[in-house]
Amino acid sequence: MRGEIETYQMEKRYFHKNGLIVWIHLSVSLVRADDSAPLFFIAQIKNITDRKKTEEELRKAVAEIEKLRSGLLKICAWTKQIEVNGRWVPVDEFLRDFLQLKLTHGISDRGLALYERQCKGTERSRPPKD
Repeated sequence: MRGEIETYQMEKRYFHKNGLIVWIHLSVSLVRADDSAPLFFIAQIKNITDRKKTEEELRKAVAEIEKLRSGLLKICAWTKQIEVNGRWVPVDEFLRDFLQLKLTHGISDRGLALYERQCKGTERSRPPKD
């Protein structure tokens, strides 16, 4: 009223009698007479509940993405190594030492086919059995 602030805006939260939260955006302007005397206020209220819900969902999604990103492993396909704490370790060492898995050797159908193709023309056509 002293002329310091002509308009203001704010977001407010209300509790509906049914228990729901209602968010609003309030805009208020002061209308003055020609002599600068205050005449009246104009207030606009907009329901922004849906926007607030969407913003909260977005915040949660960003937090989930960050959580997932922090759990990703860097894997070098060329050397079959995984980066752990800035050090590259072989996959089998990672599985054994960091995940405490017991390993056994095996060969997939594709691995067997590649092995046999590589060994074609040599005496051995199948990998040795342990």
